[in-house]
Amino acid sequence: MNLKNYNDVQKECIQEINQNLQIIACAGSGKTKTVVARNINILVNKKAKPSEIVSITFTKKAAAELKQRIYTEFELEFQTTQNLAEMYIGTIHSFCLNTLQEISASYKKFDILEGIQRVLLVKKFLSDDSISKVEYTDLKGKTKTPFKKYDSQQLKLLLNSCDFIREEMIDISSNSSELIKFYNKYIELIESKYFFDYAHVQYKFLNELKTSKKLKEYIKKIKYITIDEYQDTNTIQENILQEMYKINPSLNICVVGDDDQSIYGWRGSNLENFKSFNNKYKNVVQRTLAINYRSTEGIVQLGKGIIEHNKTHLDKPFESNDTYSYESGDIIVQTDFNSISEENDAIIKTIKKLYNSEIINKNGDSKIIGYDDMAILVHSTNKLKEFNQDLLTALEANNIPFIVDGTKQLFEQNEVQLLFDLFLYFAKKYLNYRGTFDYYDSNNLKIIDNTLESFFNDFHKKITKIYYDNTIQDFYIQLMQQLDLFSKSDDKTMYNLAVFSDIINDYETINFSDRFEYRFKNFVGFLHHDASSIYPEGWLSPKFEDTKCLKIITIHSSKGLEFPVVFMPHLCKDYLFPTKAAGGFSIKGVFKKALPIGYNIFEKRYQSSDESLTRLFYVALTRSKKYLFLTKAKSYRKKATSKRENKKVPIQLEYAQASQFINCSINSFLNKTLNYSNSKLNEINQLVFDFSTLKDIFECPQKFQYSSIFGFYSPLNIRMGYGKSLHNMMDDLHSTYMNEKLIKRTEDLVNTHIHLPLAPPTGQLYKDVSKSATKIIDEYVDRNRNLLDYISYVEKPIDYKLNDMIFINGRVDLITNIKSKDVSIIDFKSDSNTMSHELRNKQLLIYALGYYKLTGKYPNAVISYDLKTNTRHPQSIEPSDVHSIEKEIKTAYTMIKNNTFPRCKDKVLCKNCQFENLCSQKK
Repeated sequence: MNLKNYNDVQKECIQEINQNLQIIACAGSGKTKTVVARNINILVNKKAKPSEIVSITFTKKAAAELKQRIYTEFELEFQTTQNLAEMYIGTIHSFCLNTLQEISASYKKFDILEGIQRVLLVKKFLSDDSISKVEYTDLKGKTKTPFKKYDSQQLKLLLNSCDFIREEMIDISSNSSELIKFYNKYIELIESKYFFDYAHVQYKFLNELKTSKKLKEYIKKIKYITIDEYQDTNTIQENILQEMYKINPSLNICVVGDDDQSIYGWRGSNLENFKSFNNKYKNVVQRTLAINYRSTEGIVQLGKGIIEHNKTHLDKPFESNDTYSYESGDIIVQTDFNSISEENDAIIKTIKKLYNSEIINKNGDSKIIGYDDMAILVHSTNKLKEFNQDLLTALEANNIPFIVDGTKQLFEQNEVQLLFDLFLYFAKKYLNYRGTFDYYDSNNLKIIDNTLESFFNDFHKKITKIYYDNTIQDFYIQLMQQLDLFSKSDDKTMYNLAVFSDIINDYETINFSDRFEYRFKNFVGFLHHDASSIYPEGWLSPKFEDTKCLKIITIHSSKGLEFPVVFMPHLCKDYLFPTKAAGGFSIKGVFKKALPIGYNIFEKRYQSSDESLTRLFYVALTRSKKYLFLTKAKSYRKKATSKRENKKVPIQLEYAQASQFINCSINSFLNKTLNYSNSKLNEINQLVFDFSTLKDIFECPQKFQYSSIFGFYSPLNIRMGYGKSLHNMMDDLHSTYMNEKLIKRTEDLVNTHIHLPLAPPTGQLYKDVSKSATKIIDEYVDRNRNLLDYISYVEKPIDYKLNDMIFINGRVDLITNIKSKDVSIIDFKSDSNTMSHELRNKQLLIYALGYYKLTGKYPNAVISYDLKTNTRHPQSIEPSDVHSIEKEIKTAYTMIKNNTFPRCKDKVLCKNCQFENLCSQKK
């Protein structure tokens, strides 16, 4: 293995594959590069197979990056990626869920329930009584029962308390408080709906680790595990690792982290897990990656000078590789702007000066700075909007595209306010809604002409008593069509419209069983009372590709990211850094009387401190590659009418002012001469396609743009889940036979796997689909009994890279290898009539290409199996066909890169597409 591009300590980490390893990785020190190479070295030395290696990351984005880089390096080393898809790379939550589903078919219908949907679930299904009896003790020691079912913020606090109990592994078996009664009802609720939340999937996994023989056998097969961002692990995650180590003492553990970048103490991360690692595990080798390959010497030395003020900081070297050269004026720390307006003006001028400028690294590689290469990092985006709307207004006035994470800013956008007002108008006039709140702007109603009024009237007439016949999402899509929003909107507006679609999807996923009128009116109330504040700061709707805008994000959201340019404005104590601690309810008050041990843990570990704020400040400034702007006006007022001024300089900014690498005036930068380029801005990064995404692209590029680039959701359908249920049945049937030579009873398969999350479980639809599934399974087994003996793989992961820009991942339902050595790939469809013959063949060729990339061989046939009719649709495979689909995938990449998304020409597909009328408006 060639290690010439690694420094000495990185080489030591890569080559240490026999002992447990703790890597202390300073900011920008190439930890991912090192972890990738270490995994490859394990495989080179045949210490483990890919299936015996697990890599845990903190976020899905980090997992995707790690996987892509491992594939690239593996292919360079072995000229193949065969079997590499069997290596697990992902978050701890996904690892727990995937493993539970591997060991027990009963977990296959469980999904993860995220954030806001938890609140909506509790609102809908738990009684007022179970919530209102929970006690709260205020700062004066007075106990009351303030919790109300309609208050989403209060429900979030109770749900956070439930997370705390499980993540801190608090024994509640002898506790009979109203809080624990609520906790038990909540757990019973999510399990009855086949949901895990993030805490519960780990809690369930840990319990299974202690009791499940099958899971213990699985853990014993793992030889290497790497855990990234180990400084941010919590109590239950550490206990999971310890239990795995107890089950498998030969497990080689590598943890990677940095005590200086531990910034999630407020939500339970325990820095002591990282600091005490070598005391809890045997034969630990400790190495420090101290060379920063991201930032200039100025930023590295500035960060070092600040973080060393933390008394608990681990003493370690930290130096820059000078990837980008430091120049005077690159780092500005100005604290004497006469007003916030003057500070805002300086930020705008700086952004405009930097746009389209060129920076060149030490290797001669050029980077053209676009808006998406700049970030404004703040402690709270909500507070930024509240205190300094003028900055956002100035960005818009200067045509600087920007995105603010979270939803608070979303509801300040004109297009979203227009939509809300039209929703409210429809609810009031046609659904007899009696909400007392008013329109954002009554002038928005002037847009209602005869055509729009006719649309409202026609939609109302079509509303039926059958709740699933109408959806809010469908109303929204049709309304956008009436307003011609798609043809008039730029990418930023489309992004905002898609986030609104995301909010609708969250709400309807939980409240789908309500009659449409009731559901619509309650949704309007939800928009007014909850939506702008209930989504957490840092919440962004996931997109296929990042929007090319300047990003205004919280420092916590920026963890793991990097930008050539970073702004940290309004650095004033009790204003924007740090923001003043929020008043009102906290977990402490929930636990004070009901769970004293929880109260003590919270007091000890979850509270903010000067040291935790210094770590946060350090993380923010080390996101920058070259340019950094730390600014503060002489004073601030939180409201224009406020008499109180905020002037205090945070201690972290005082530390920064002592650095020899800073300039104290923005003019030091504005007077600099920058290089500009006429070249196009940098191209998009590597794109990751799954099989479903490729199907969407081939079906209709414009539909793909709406659903995957922007993130619009399709209207929900009451039959959702039926296809997945059938696939789970087939998976269970084939896996059981392959492993045990036993054909499971059809009744057991159906009862275990049938799950329609939007349909009432005692309704007629459940009976009908269960009957249909029973018929399908019986006929399938009858027709294919002999085939079962030749199963090679079930739900085989097939991940591969076409080139440095295209990565594909997915799973193949079934691979068979009969005695004649013919290999067939089988893809099960619950109903193949939903797909054209041409599209079905393209999808089959994608599977064939995946098999070829996986094994170096071509399958003899690829079969689309229609479960509805129990009919095979085989396609023989020629090498030329496989390579032709590879070319089409590369064409799809070019299409995305060029932002060109033609609509399909298949009228049948268009007729059944929810975006049909919208895309017809596009010029």
